[in-house]
Amino acid sequence: MVWDGDLRYSENEWKTFSFKGSKWQNIKSIERKKYLVNAYRVLLTRARQGMVIVIPEGNIEDHTRKSRGLL
Repeated sequence: MVWDGDLRYSENEWKTFSFKGSKWQNIKSIERKKYLVNAYRVLLTRARQGMVIVIPEGNIEDHTRKSRGLL
């Protein structure tokens, strides 16, 4: 499973984002936030032996892949 930049932990809370065009945008809809958090919950609770979680490194040259605040 690859952890993307759409769900980030920052300042004691989860922040949800959607990638539109060429940048990340905050998700404002409560329903969409719950759906995204639940999608990760489902994936993580269905883990099987040998599951690997990959968190890609950021890249300072690419503003869409910032390394700070991903988790």
